[in-house]
Amino acid sequence: MQTQENEPKAPQLFGLDGRTNRNFGEMTSWGKNQFNSSFPAALMCFMHSLGLHANYVSRMSEGTQVCEVPFTDLLKIDLSSPECFFAFEVPFDAFASRVSGSLPRTDLVLARRLQTSTKQLTPLEVKFTVVPDSVTASSGADSQGPELVVRPDTILYTALLLDADNHGALKAWAESSSLRDTAWSDRDAARSALPQTLRELEDLRSDTSLSESPTILQPIWKTIGTSAMLADQCLDIFFWSSMALLSLLVANAANARGGNTINRSQRSVIWIHQCLVALGLERPVDFGRVVSDCSYSVRNDKAFASSGSVIGPYLRSKSLEVPRIKAAQLDQLILNGGAEYLSPERRFDASVKLCLGK
Repeated sequence: MQTQENEPKAPQLFGLDGRTNRNFGEMTSWGKNQFNSSFPAALMCFMHSLGLHANYVSRMSEGTQVCEVPFTDLLKIDLSSPECFFAFEVPFDAFASRVSGSLPRTDLVLARRLQTSTKQLTPLEVKFTVVPDSVTASSGADSQGPELVVRPDTILYTALLLDADNHGALKAWAESSSLRDTAWSDRDAARSALPQTLRELEDLRSDTSLSESPTILQPIWKTIGTSAMLADQCLDIFFWSSMALLSLLVANAANARGGNTINRSQRSVIWIHQCLVALGLERPVDFGRVVSDCSYSVRNDKAFASSGSVIGPYLRSKSLEVPRIKAAQLDQLILNGGAEYLSPERRFDASVKLCLGK
């Protein structure tokens, strides 16, 4: 007679058992979209358990820097605590009163779950990216990088984080803006306002007295060239701060070619400027209207995308060149046969199959 102890354990990811709103015993929790946010959460827990720190891309007075910061300091909770809860694809409720209409969901919200209540702590957009991307694959390891594709909702959440951290200073900045009455929906008016938009955002970005919080979790997985084969040392974790992402936005828009059009990078700074002014002036952000009125004949499926040649320098560190987690450790991250639930058409899923499949 089979005892309960001998029953096969359900597939699981390291550190998430009983601490998430996903059930990894169901195949639907292993689809490509779910896996690309839940595996990074497990990777955070695993690295934390080994005493490793996160790579944090943060703002400097000029540019950005990458420092190693303990996960607990970044995320406001000990990832090994039984109170730590990983809520996927939920809104960060504390921001709901700052927007007009419904607040969009974000990929992951870290929360503290007690017996009678749950307190949300940190909202994160998750971008699980491969090194090298196609643009940097032919470069040396010290020049490779991942692509970063940012959704429109990430622009909104980054503005909300900046406001939550610096509302007093943002109020003064918004009140002094000369662009409050700009007819942003008019492309010519928006084009004319771009130089001042960049100057005002740079004033905000370069103010080192202002605080910043993590806004994007960008784990990386490294392959041998552009093949599906994982490098021996293949996994690591990076976070972008709200100010670092603002730095990227401003730099991309400033480096964009001129002309009569408005590209995605330029449009993104227009979006975040409007959000920040509204928040500073204590007006609810109608982000749906911002996006629809200021599309400038460009699709709204993404805010912008930057190749590895752009993103690599922001992440440049030993961890980018030689990630700290090895392919041989994957079986400690994906547990109880979970790899068998993965869809082989995904590049990373296929790599896991090669490492763990029978």
